[in-house]
Amino acid sequence: DGAGGGGGGEAQDGRSDDRRGARAVWEIFLLGAPGLDFDLVEERRRRVSAAEAVRALYVAVTRPRERLVLAGSWPGHRDAPPPDRAKSLLDLLESREGKRTDLEAFFDAAREGREGTSRDEGGARWFFPALEAPAPPVRTDALPPSGDLLPRARRAAKELARARESARERMVRPYQGTASERSHEVLRELLADAAPEGETEPGELDFAARSQALREIALAAGTAVHHALERFDLAALPERELERQRGLLAAHLATFLPPGRVEEVRADADRVLAGLAGSKILARLREIAPRVLGREVPVLLPGDENEGPVGVRVGTLDLLYEDPADGSLVVADYKTDSAPTPADIEERARAYAPQGATYLAAVRRALGESRAVRFELWFLAADRIELVATG
Repeated sequence: DGAGGGGGGEAQDGRSDDRRGARAVWEIFLLGAPGLDFDLVEERRRRVSAAEAVRALYVAVTRPRERLVLAGSWPGHRDAPPPDRAKSLLDLLESREGKRTDLEAFFDAAREGREGTSRDEGGARWFFPALEAPAPPVRTDALPPSGDLLPRARRAAKELARARESARERMVRPYQGTASERSHEVLRELLADAAPEGETEPGELDFAARSQALREIALAAGTAVHHALERFDLAALPERELERQRGLLAAHLATFLPPGRVEEVRADADRVLAGLAGSKILARLREIAPRVLGREVPVLLPGDENEGPVGVRVGTLDLLYEDPADGSLVVADYKTDSAPTPADIEERARAYAPQGATYLAAVRRALGESRAVRFELWFLAADRIELVATG
């Protein structure tokens, strides 16, 4: 706002108070009629508003360090109102003490060319922008021939169209995504291909609904298994620790599942943990226990420039360890889904390859490691470890 802006408004909520000394008087409008002392309240409100305008002007003119510029529609010969009746900061400036500059005469002289458009007077520089000479017209003879401009304009239009299309494609991409997002898309395609054709029997859920219900149970059971393996005491006897973790399943599931779903999910998770007894995977976990660097390690990576999320990718390393055989770093990802045949395992390994590449990039970026890093899938139900990627 320039100096002609209002210096402060008066509240019109129909309610105010007048604090005179220690006594406060409240007044209201009742059915459109003000209380008997409302004139006193309004007078105080006017004084407060005038004082606030003076304070605002003081702050404005004392804040600059080098130069103060005031812009406004400056009046002519009219008399300035008293400070407590000022309607704007300009009114307050005009009511200041001391000789005021005759701006109307100055403007006439500048307009007629008898003076310049600026004048130093009263400790300030006065300037009329409207009287400045207009900018010189553009010389058409300095422009390149129209035949040269047309190809350049067409190229610029094509570049702008490409930039707009790229911007539209970028806008529909999410800001955040998961490291396993692409792998899950591939797995959903595999499940869709496996869906039976034809109609279901009357009264039965269709295949998609049954598959969704099973996936929800498997997802919750997988979360519980991951939680148990994260807290698995690698120094304890494995069979005894397995029993302890199985006994904790119900309590953990109750923290995020409704009571009616706990038992069916617990039974699913319990089967996975029970199957680890005497397994090669549990033996491997105990073997690398001294070399485990982290379990359930969160990772954060910048988004991709060309596809996927534009901001960040997030994920969790189920297990990060140093291979005791060759010293390489290994990211292991637990899989609790059923993969009964070698062909099933190989198919899932191909699907999870993008997730593995993301995790390997996260490890190299975080640790600055030059040594080899590899990504493994630990299929708990099948008791098999599958190497997916190295880097």
